[in-house]
Amino acid sequence: MPYYEGWYRFLNFWNSADRMYPAFRVDPDWPEPELAVSRTNDKLRRVMTTHIERELAARPELVDEVLPDYPALGKRMLQDNGWFRTLLRDDVDLVNERVVRVEPHAVVTESGARRDVDVLVLGTGFHPNKYLWPMTITGRGGRVLSEEWGDDPRAHVGITMPGFPNLFCLYGPNTNPVVGSVVFVLECQVNYVVKAIGAMLEHGWSTMECRSDVHDAYNERVDAEHEHLVWRHPRVHSYYNNDAGRVTTNMPWKLIDYWRMTREPALDDFVVTSHERGG
Repeated sequence: MPYYEGWYRFLNFWNSADRMYPAFRVDPDWPEPELAVSRTNDKLRRVMTTHIERELAARPELVDEVLPDYPALGKRMLQDNGWFRTLLRDDVDLVNERVVRVEPHAVVTESGARRDVDVLVLGTGFHPNKYLWPMTITGRGGRVLSEEWGDDPRAHVGITMPGFPNLFCLYGPNTNPVVGSVVFVLECQVNYVVKAIGAMLEHGWSTMECRSDVHDAYNERVDAEHEHLVWRHPRVHSYYNNDAGRVTTNMPWKLIDYWRMTREPALDDFVVTSHERGG
């Protein structure tokens, strides 16, 4: 198979993985924005709601307890593996109240109800914004990357940061794909990094450092694009967003778009120093 024909088929395959992308996008003219962001998104919500109603048909009063009050795809979706039917068991109670206190062999909810327990499982989550944590990475002038990022990590195409020469990050800020494969995104990033290092070797550069204006302009585009996606819906609060509501984990682009962005590193995006200058 000729090289370009192979790439054509490859790109068609990954382009097909983006077919669900329209369901994430906000239609500003959609007349019912409270629970959906577009006609496509609403269709998906109805399909999912029908599934829940079917699973809980024996106890329809539970539907309101489990049905999300935000648009479909606003948070990470998991396939139902029998969880809804589990709620129908006699030895299972669904409690939607906050736990305010833990006592020996019991938990107390906000209504004051005390519930006896033998085992308590704490689903405390993780730190999605702490990229490269717990490493301490120091850049030019003693800049510490974790301190500069704080709760708002940013990177040019999710890979490079100004002030940190020769630092290339994989699966960095805003590189979790909307739909499709994380592996594909990582392969795009590895290709970008390898070619950047290759350019350093070819030109005899000692450092490559992302320009601040390039970095900032890219992140402005990321934020602007996210305003058109479901994760910025006012009812969506998830690990996708930092405390200020900014989406820091997800990539707003289609896979084909990100492939184009990272196919070749634009060398003009970097400040470089050479061995000859002792940089």
